[in-house]
Amino acid sequence: MNRFEEIREIVDDLLLRQQDQESRRCGYVHLYGVSAVCRLLALKRGLDLEIARIAGLFHDIYVYTTGLTVCHAVNSAEQVRVILRDLLCSLPMNRELSVLLSVTTVIKS
Repeated sequence: MNRFEEIREIVDDLLLRQQDQESRRCGYVHLYGVSAVCRLLALKRGLDLEIARIAGLFHDIYVYTTGLTVCHAVNSAEQVRVILRDLLCSLPMNRELSVLLSVTTVIKS
């Protein structure tokens, strides 16, 4: 399984825990939509497609797991940091990790 698929499983699991069906649906539509747009932008600009897809998928994860929007960019980045730290696989660790975390705080919904 590639890194994106591993991250996708984690995001899907987090969204499935969302009790409110409308919030869950919005989470899927928004996060996967932004992920697709990030991939297209990366393709056009010659950037890493996988990192772009992952960043798009993660960018508002805090909003859809907590329902809170205050400081959501910073909180999403912190939640992503914990997810990546705890994930024991071949995920990006050095430069790629810092790119993911910085992009997560920059992307705005």
